[in-house]
Amino acid sequence: MATFSFYPLTIPYLKQMYEWLQMPHVRAFWDDGERSIEQVRRHYFTPRSVEQYLILHNKKIMGYIQAEAIDGNHELAKFHVKGEETYGVDLFIGDAEYIGKGMGRDLLKDFIQYLLERHHQLKAVLFDPSENNPRAIHLFTKLGAKHVGAFKKREILLLQL
Repeated sequence: MATFSFYPLTIPYLKQMYEWLQMPHVRAFWDDGERSIEQVRRHYFTPRSVEQYLILHNKKIMGYIQAEAIDGNHELAKFHVKGEETYGVDLFIGDAEYIGKGMGRDLLKDFIQYLLERHHQLKAVLFDPSENNPRAIHLFTKLGAKHVGAFKKREILLLQL
C-alpha cells in the first residue's frame, strides 16, 4: 500500500510553495532566483503544460513534484525514447524533516505508478538533476535510471518502464 499520495497544486498552497522556495535546502538545487510571492503565483499557478502536485506522506504535505511530457519540441527531446511516451519528472522535498530518511525510492515508485494510471502509454521517465546533486543522481540510478547525457550542467538519466 502506497504511503505517498499526490494532490494537484492549487492556489491555497501558494504561501507554502513560496516558503519552500526560500529554504536553503530547496534553493541549493531548485533556484528559481529571488521570487516574490506574486512571482511564485504567476509561475506555478498559471495554466501551463506541466502537471504539478504536492507530495503527501501519510497525508502530511512534504514537498512538490512535477511531470511534463517530453515531445519533439522540448529542450530535452534528444534524450526521450523515440516513438514512446516519455515524461520528465522534477521534485523537491520542502519539509526538511523528510530529507535523508531514505524515502526517495518509494516516493518515486509511487509517483511513477500514479503517472502510469493517468498516462497508459508512458514508457520512460527522464530526470535532469544538477551535476552538483550526487544524492539525487544516486537516487535515480538506484531506481534503475541510466545516464544518457548531460545538458546545461544537468545530468540526464532515463528510466525505461
